[in-house]
Amino acid sequence: MNGSLDDLRSGLRRVQDASHEQLRSESWLIDVLRNIGLSKDDVRNEGNLTWQHDNELLGIAQTPEQFAPALLILKDYGIRSILDIGTWSAWNVAFMVTYFGRFADGVFAHTVDRSPNRSREVREDPTLGRLPITYHTFNTTGPVPAGCPTSADLVFIDAGHSYDAANNDWNKFGRGGRCVFFHDVNDEPCAKQLGRSCKHLWQDLIVSKRKVELFTHPSGKPLMGIGLLLP
Repeated sequence: MNGSLDDLRSGLRRVQDASHEQLRSESWLIDVLRNIGLSKDDVRNEGNLTWQHDNELLGIAQTPEQFAPALLILKDYGIRSILDIGTWSAWNVAFMVTYFGRFADGVFAHTVDRSPNRSREVREDPTLGRLPITYHTFNTTGPVPAGCPTSADLVFIDAGHSYDAANNDWNKFGRGGRCVFFHDVNDEPCAKQLGRSCKHLWQDLIVSKRKVELFTHPSGKPLMGIGLLLP
């Protein structure tokens, strides 16, 4: 598929118009995510390539078979505030504020990236730009500027994937989160490339919160992977 922002707008309208029965259906959510389309990644989208856009800045940067059950778990925790570390194209955070907004009033997000360029299309779109998302541009290894929170109901960590980078984001933002979402905690290509990655950090985390692992992938291989820390 080629794809455009129309795919995201269409998917968000489906979520906004859906019944609560649909919103609680894993198969329905997976279908919505696939039809929005996935960001281009020929390795990590194995088994879902039919639903892949031709540009890495278009699409949901998640595996639907992992993302959908994660959302279904988190919806029961009254998520109103989201802190997204690693905006990328902003398609992920746009979907989350829309989905959780169907279960609670006043849902909003803050999202952080080192560069504003990747999310420019979403931010400047007349429709998507009205979503309750505040964008911040800074490197999380440095000081956190005024106006950017360091905790939220849901902290979503998906920025630097090295052990040190992910550990920095966990210590600086994740520890204050009521619920924490780690991405790529079962991604073997990432681990091989970096040596020690967020996969190893996830394995090392010893916390009092409940750990949930969502590793199912259509290829049957260790790709991507979501780790949730829940109260």
